[in-house]
Amino acid sequence: MSIATHVKLFLVLALAIAIFHDAKADSGDARKPFIVHMMRSMKPQHFSLHEHWYASLLDGVTSTQSDPSLLLYKYDIILHGFAAKLTRAEAEALESLDGCLAVIPSSLGKMHTIHSPQFLGLVGGSNGGAGLWSQYSTKGEDVIVGVVDSGIWPESASFHYGGLGPVPSRWKGDCESGEGFDSSNCNRKLIGARFTFSQGYKSHIGEDYMSPRDISGHGAHTASTAAGSAVIGANFNGFGTETAVGMAPSARLAVYKACWGAGVRCDLIDVAAAMEKAVEDGVDILSISIGPDVLRDIPFYEDHLALAAFGAIEKGVFVSASAGNSGPSQLSVKNTAPCIATVGASNIDRTFLSPVTLGDGNFLKGSSFYRGNGIQNLPLINVSCTDTLGLDATILKGKIVLCDSNDSLINPLDLARLVKEGGGEGMILVNQASEGAQDVPIPPQSFLPATPVSFFSGNLFVGVYIETAQKVDVVFRAHVVDPPWVDGSRWLYMPCTHCKRVRWF
Repeated sequence: MSIATHVKLFLVLALAIAIFHDAKADSGDARKPFIVHMMRSMKPQHFSLHEHWYASLLDGVTSTQSDPSLLLYKYDIILHGFAAKLTRAEAEALESLDGCLAVIPSSLGKMHTIHSPQFLGLVGGSNGGAGLWSQYSTKGEDVIVGVVDSGIWPESASFHYGGLGPVPSRWKGDCESGEGFDSSNCNRKLIGARFTFSQGYKSHIGEDYMSPRDISGHGAHTASTAAGSAVIGANFNGFGTETAVGMAPSARLAVYKACWGAGVRCDLIDVAAAMEKAVEDGVDILSISIGPDVLRDIPFYEDHLALAAFGAIEKGVFVSASAGNSGPSQLSVKNTAPCIATVGASNIDRTFLSPVTLGDGNFLKGSSFYRGNGIQNLPLINVSCTDTLGLDATILKGKIVLCDSNDSLINPLDLARLVKEGGGEGMILVNQASEGAQDVPIPPQSFLPATPVSFFSGNLFVGVYIETAQKVDVVFRAHVVDPPWVDGSRWLYMPCTHCKRVRWF
């Protein structure tokens, strides 16, 4: 055979290999986390444990036989089956086997006030009436609340155990040691803390701070809201000084860290594993402020949270979950399965006002935790709030800068700093479209007077005042408590000469 023939054969072989690899890549060659739902009763008798059966099934469909790292979790309490890293082809092969009910890909979810007890009528109000706590003489005594979230900050006064008796004998959980956390951080209030629920997150993102300790603050916030002990004189930078207390202050807390990173992301196979362990440990209630991060309607039979919640309900555990922070818009409500007590957002009878008064005397509703003086009679300027602003001090100097948060990838605090460095006197931040009519307070450490306004207010009306060169004032007030009103719709304050409020449906 000639050299030329050898070269031709080599090129043909190389091309075939390249095509083969491209085909594998196109067919979903990368391994991703899946939950494999199994019919428990179908386990062959020659397997002593379900885990052995699952490992055998994995060996049969994967090219990497006997690789224990592919099996991420085994579920046997609220779900039946396992989580594993699979290619699309391997997932399809598993789903065709006897005993397999469904193979569902995992996905990332995201995590969705001290005055709440008064607002909800748990304690007596200004009218002298008794609250529910006094009427029923119960504050969740010895109820164990399992919080699946981003962990806990045990040093918080909300988790002190004064007045609580011994830990209920039915409790089977543990206080796991990790970075900056050990068993001494648990007590009669915080009776359990686990963090070994990160396999899915690692598959999507990577390693993280391995500890029950909460680095984002979200988990500590939700845990204290549910069952925090009373903290007298709690306030936020001097605002809203009252007694901070959870809805069931005599209940016990067990935390399960399944959400990770400063951005607080949760893989739903990790959340399901945490829920399973919580039920095994003996919690009475599961509290979950997490929801799917998708803008589509997920069937209940494909919803990992719904399936896990259904299994928990079957075991006698009550499941409460948040409806989400977004809206009002289609598909913005999460966790709507009938086995979940879905808790929606509500108006509350307290605001931290920083209204934007327009040149003709009308105003836009805003709120802020800024504690400095207000700003008066200054012109607005509309800029693109990017990470550099791209404007010199002569353009911003002496003006209130209007920023559209949809244009920016940085947080409000950094935006305020950039505006100040550019010579601006204040900032009005128009919230994102996904936030609807709500206004979100800017952090109190803001470098200058700043207030957010709703997406609707900002985009429908503020531009008119820029075009007509109107000047504005921004006034800051400590806080306002008004008569409570709750409505299915949201209110929108309008710069309108003949109306103060317009309902937004």
